[in-house]
This record gives sequence, C-alpha cells and structure tokens, in this order.
Amino acid sequence: MATSSPPTAEEALSPTVSQRDQWMVESQVFQIYQLFASIPPNAQSLM
Repeated sequence: MATSSPPTAEEALSPTVSQRDQWMVESQVFQIYQLFASIPPNAQSLM
C-alpha cells in the first residue's frame, strides 16, 4: 500500500478544478441575483 506525501505549500494553495468550477457557478448565480435585485419594483411585480 503506497502512502502519499503531504501536499506542498503550492499544491495546498491552488484550488482543484471542482473548486474553480464551483466558484464560477457561484459567481454567475450571484450576478443573476444582482440583476433581479436591481430591477425596479414595478417590473418585479410583472415577473
């Protein structure tokens, strides 16, 4: 059974592909919410 060495400082600080993807999705969702929040109240009632 092979043991893996602990991550180096650089590896520990760099996000995984999944983390980067998650952050991108969170950013896009936040932008969508910001868009809806900036719509005037009378337009919101039509949605």
